[in-house]
Amino acid sequence: MHEINANADVDNTYESATLTEYLVENRNPTGYQQVLVERVTDALTNTETKRVVYTFGHDIIAQTSYTPSGPVQGETLVLHYDGHGSTRILTNLLAAIATIGGQRQLFFYDAYGNALGFNAALAGTTHLYSGEQFDSRINQQYLRARWYDASTGRFGSLDPYRGTNEDPQSLHKYLYTHADPINGIDPTGHFMASVMVGFASALKQHLPTLIEGAVIAGTLLGIGGPGAYLRNHGLKLMSEGAYDLGFYYYEFGTRVLGLAFFAVEGFSTAIGMQLLATSAMQLGRLAASRLLNSPSRMSVAFAGQRPTMEWLPNAGGVVRSEKDLVRIARQNGLKVPNYVKFKVDHDLEFLPKDMMEKTAKGPNVDKPIGGRMPNVKWNDFFDKVSGKIVIRVHPDALKSDEAIVAILAHELHDCTLGDRIKQIVG
Repeated sequence: MHEINANADVDNTYESATLTEYLVENRNPTGYQQVLVERVTDALTNTETKRVVYTFGHDIIAQTSYTPSGPVQGETLVLHYDGHGSTRILTNLLAAIATIGGQRQLFFYDAYGNALGFNAALAGTTHLYSGEQFDSRINQQYLRARWYDASTGRFGSLDPYRGTNEDPQSLHKYLYTHADPINGIDPTGHFMASVMVGFASALKQHLPTLIEGAVIAGTLLGIGGPGAYLRNHGLKLMSEGAYDLGFYYYEFGTRVLGLAFFAVEGFSTAIGMQLLATSAMQLGRLAASRLLNSPSRMSVAFAGQRPTMEWLPNAGGVVRSEKDLVRIARQNGLKVPNYVKFKVDHDLEFLPKDMMEKTAKGPNVDKPIGGRMPNVKWNDFFDKVSGKIVIRVHPDALKSDEAIVAILAHELHDCTLGDRIKQIVG
């Protein structure tokens, strides 16, 4: 609040006094303290002579003035800015350029903010050069901490910041925007800011989040992505009968995913970057160890080709019988439903180095089984005499317990996928 006396007599007495009150708010989208309401009264009679209400977005959008002789709804003027943030045009709500006191509301300034070709006292707003308040009675601009005189390019009071030797311009206690008003503004009266201060402020505020998001996304895509692919590929191999190779891929992928999530979780902490780097090194060592110690009987071909594998033969060349199949399955943790039986079938196509492409696509009993048996349905495996689903095993598989477990794990999994399979044995 401040008071201005006018019409001073020769004996320094005053016939009138004007009192101006400001409602100031610092919580607004501009990031600086702003006047929301300006109220002018006659200090002697306490009569309101003018009231101005400002509408804010990221800058002042409009102002509405109320006077005793004016319309009840007030007169609204919309402010239009240039790239420097200075008000250049005032328009009414019909988008027509306003005229006040015979002066069209078009404004021009020199680099330091001096009015060119217009009288600031007749301007319809006090927000002029760089969008800040200008007091035409003292010809200075209010920049919060200090007043600025555009005619000299200097502030009217000392800068409380002592400055640094690395930035010699900062040692000048009165200089406005380091003598570079075209590229700078000083809305606080304390320091120069770029004319892109809005963008710079937003970037500064959100930069840590952007960096963290980028690193997390990169970690998940660069480390977690391959881990998830290895897990899914392992599950696919196990479903196709390559139980040993599939489990190998699945377990390796799980460890890779674990490292990725460990890094992401740790990134938000003070030592997050260190954890991320450590996880990357652990992943490298893990991959190298896996490649050096991969099973000797495994031969993997990528580029879209199916992996191939050799089953490890039983010690001493032992060949299992049909009766041994249930025992071997249960010894290795496989659950054998009572509606399933195993049968050795010499007519069944089975090659030890093949990935057993006889893969069931799903539990629907009416759908054909894919791979090499496109016309075979689950009903075709049902033995009406025994009332069970028959799982056939080629005699060559009896030479390797590893092959038996892999094949039975795959087939038993298919036979227990859902209740639809049990419908045909019910």
